[in-house]
Amino acid sequence: MLMLKDLLRFIDCPSILSAREKSFEDPLETVRKFVRTVMSSRLRHIYEFGPFRLDPEKPCLWRNGEPVPLTPKAVETLILLIQQNGKLVEREDLMRAIWPDTLSKTAI
Repeated sequence: MLMLKDLLRFIDCPSILSAREKSFEDPLETVRKFVRTVMSSRLRHIYEFGPFRLDPEKPCLWRNGEPVPLTPKAVETLILLIQQNGKLVEREDLMRAIWPDTLSKTAI
């Protein structure tokens, strides 16, 4: 009986494949393309809370389907707070994450 691993080993050598093995070649290539596409695509996170929707990749905040004008730093701050999932974010951690090149007054 032909094993899938044997077929995978010889799929790149069409001259070696028998007629029966070649019948698997097209569907197998389709599966390979699908797996490559799924594996290479990034997961996209969209946060929804109440009437709001936040897409960190854009970055854009929406309320009831309408864009909410925010500065880039405000969006970064909101994303950081959402990712902490209700946990306390210390001032220094917030400063390091959002304003990494700025010294805080307590550091001087």
